[in-house]
Amino acid sequence: MIQHYRHKLVSGDEHTEFLPWFADTYVPEPFCCGISLGCGSGFLEREAVRLNIVRHMTGIDIAPGRLKKAAELSESLPIEYRRQNINAISLSENSLDFAMCKTILHHINKLEHVLAELKKALRPGALLYVDEYIGPARFQFQEKVLRIADQALALIPAPLRRLEYNRWEIKTKINRIDPGIVIAADPSEAIRSDEINGLLKKFFTVVEAHGTGGALLFRLMDGIAHNFDPACDDHNNILRTLCTFEENLSRNHLISDIFKVYVLRNDK
Repeated sequence: MIQHYRHKLVSGDEHTEFLPWFADTYVPEPFCCGISLGCGSGFLEREAVRLNIVRHMTGIDIAPGRLKKAAELSESLPIEYRRQNINAISLSENSLDFAMCKTILHHINKLEHVLAELKKALRPGALLYVDEYIGPARFQFQEKVLRIADQALALIPAPLRRLEYNRWEIKTKINRIDPGIVIAADPSEAIRSDEINGLLKKFFTVVEAHGTGGALLFRLMDGIAHNFDPACDDHNNILRTLCTFEENLSRNHLISDIFKVYVLRNDK
């Protein structure tokens, strides 16, 4: 239900996902050469080839296990993978027609360097597709957002607020995450996420950008999402109401979306 809500914010159709929307809207003919930063196990690259967005893709990641899996799953496809620290990436000038970044930029410390390398590598007029968390660094949400989320949480029936890690405990408040805990779990997590929006606009021309929610739901559903049964109409109605509530708050500029999908053009 939440994914359908997010899809509609971008494509206007809850059943049309982000990348197919991009393909239908911006790719009348496949791009020749593309790159995907933070490719992980390679799902996005395989989708880009399947949707005829690009004829040849290169995926970059630092995790050898995930790169091995990506290579196995794309054995017969025109995709190659390279292990590299994206913070220190070096790309050839005017070598790419297309680039993708999905939920990787919020892990990048050297944002200016990475975006400059992408700008250098993308040919004039080439497109960059970004699907990203752009919310507060280290998930340090404003107090007013947490308290609004508390009010929404209180409207959810108690059985649906049982915590995943302790089924006897009911979630009653959205607590602020200790940044030290975030850093301990992953030093790169949301390291400069609050700067991404401004930096993308500095390096590239925004063709289209759509907020995809999350300001309330991201923390609200944390630890309790498993309680909601997709086959239960009552559960879906609750989620639909929460999505509408978040969307209305965002449209009235009372909260800011923490996820965003961008189509950017390289105007050199």
